[in-house]
Parts: sequence; C-alpha cells; structure tokens
Amino acid sequence: MGNSAGGHHPRLGTRHESASVTLGGYEVTTVPSDERGCVDMAALRSVLDTDVAGIMLTNPNTLGLFEEDIAEVAEAVHEVGGLLYYDGRT
Repeated sequence: MGNSAGGHHPRLGTRHESASVTLGGYEVTTVPSDERGCVDMAALRSVLDTDVAGIMLTNPNTLGLFEEDIAEVAEAVHEVGGLLYYDGRT
C-alpha cells in the first residue's frame, strides 16, 4: 500500500470482503493508495481489464478521507465492464 498521512495505509476492502470474494472463486488484487491517502489511479488503471468483476472501496476510507476521484474511479471500472461497490468506514 502507498504511504499516506500519519503513516497509516488505507485499505481497499477488508479481510471479510476478501474472504467472500475468494470463496466466490475470484482473485483479490489490492490497489495501493496515493500520497494523499486516496486511490492511486495509475495503479488502479494498471490492473483493470475485462477480467475484473468489480472493486470494493471504503468511502470514506480508514483515514476518514472521502475519495476525491470517485467519478474517475467509477468511470475506469465501468469502462472494463466492472462494478463499483463501496460502503462507509466502520
């Protein structure tokens, strides 16, 4: 994961979601955060292809930050036919 404020690393997904995805027969890929603590768009685009079923995004993330590029994230995922699922930080 990329470094962000205070040395914390926001995660895209949790162990629970990762386990559910794996049980469903899918492979989990973690996308790092950028220096702002949001999705690293270059890293996201590098893993997106037509095999991607979708992404899970916590918004606000574990740092309490709202994803600044949510429209760009959604567009990139939808361009490859994937779905975007997100929920709030718990």
